Amino acid sequence: MRAVLALLFALVAAPTFGEEKANKAKKPEPKYEGKPLGYWVSQFLKGDTPEQRQTAVEALCSFGPDAAPALPTFTELLLDHSEAYRLQVLSIVKEIGPAAKDARPILLKMLKNKKTSPTHVVKALVAISPEPKDAALTLAPLLEDPPLHCQDTVYRALCDIGPDAKDAIPAVQRFVMEQLTKNPGAGIDLALLHQLGPDVVPLLVEVLDATNAERNIVLDQLEKLGPKAASAAPALAKLLKDENLNTRYRAATLLWKCAENATGVPVLTELLTQLPPVKSAWPYDDRSKEPKFFASDAANALSEIGPKASTALPALRAQFVVGLGAAVKSGVCLSVPDLDAFGKVFRVVKYSSLAPNSEAAEIHTWYHDLVMLGQAAEGAITKIEQGPKK
Repeated sequence: MRAVLALLFALVAAPTFGEEKANKAKKPEPKYEGKPLGYWVSQFLKGDTPEQRQTAVEALCSFGPDAAPALPTFTELLLDHSEAYRLQVLSIVKEIGPAAKDARPILLKMLKNKKTSPTHVVKALVAISPEPKDAALTLAPLLEDPPLHCQDTVYRALCDIGPDAKDAIPAVQRFVMEQLTKNPGAGIDLALLHQLGPDVVPLLVEVLDATNAERNIVLDQLEKLGPKAASAAPALAKLLKDENLNTRYRAATLLWKCAENATGVPVLTELLTQLPPVKSAWPYDDRSKEPKFFASDAANALSEIGPKASTALPALRAQFVVGLGAAVKSGVCLSVPDLDAFGKVFRVVKYSSLAPNSEAAEIHTWYHDLVMLGQAAEGAITKIEQGPKK
């Protein structure tokens, strides 16, 4: 079989090498370590194990597009042999790049026969596509075809392509919604969606309406898109009435960050007293994946909005007074041995460890958190009263 392949390579490549020889003055025949392409192809074919072939693989990969004359030999090898053999061939084909686009039908066939890792095949498909858009159009149908084993890999590859994959977003949308509704335990990675750019916002909004389970991840995606996600404002406005305080906070802040929409100011004003004013005494025990926000975060958000948050000034002044009082209270100093008696009131922080019996322990009371709230409120008041920049 290998003798036949070697002969096939010689027949296919010889005319090309002849042309190169005729044009030697224009472009010298490419070589690796002084040996031409044909030598390394024959060395690859002679290897019986991955280790024996590895040197030839590295050489052939170094040729890049110049290894295209050997493509018929490589594509023939993709249809047979062990997976280790096929993976080495795929690495060579991938380095050839768009000059290996004729291998696309065989690569698609490999995805459907399930004998080779889909990750490597999909990467090769992307690499040999003339443009990212072409790769997206090739991959999109695979999200709806029977070979379910490769769909997650295809989905990830499309997200990695980025905005150039916008023509594939309808297929991505159908795939994501089907996974969330029919296969919620599949664990689809929604954290990749922002890579597709602003055209993915309608999908993010649809997910936001369809499920609460992935809400924070979707909000993260909108935050990463920033102003490009301005069209999500109506969906975010609905969340201002959500029963979850953290969700209301995120909706209000994202309305401003994405659309410079100050609709969330009344909500942020309420959150100054509804969100916890101080952090947990033992924050390290909180294993919840849901982000936690505090009254000082609401004050900082109002500060970012600036003059358009003027209706929040009375509430901010009230929090400033609270912080001022806490500053007086927290001025009382305690020695380290006294901390044991105040274990439930004091948070003791020494770098990243809790060490109440350490001489280097830093005394941090709940009053300190109230002081931080007062400082955040003062900063917001200053920013709002400055008025718009001229």
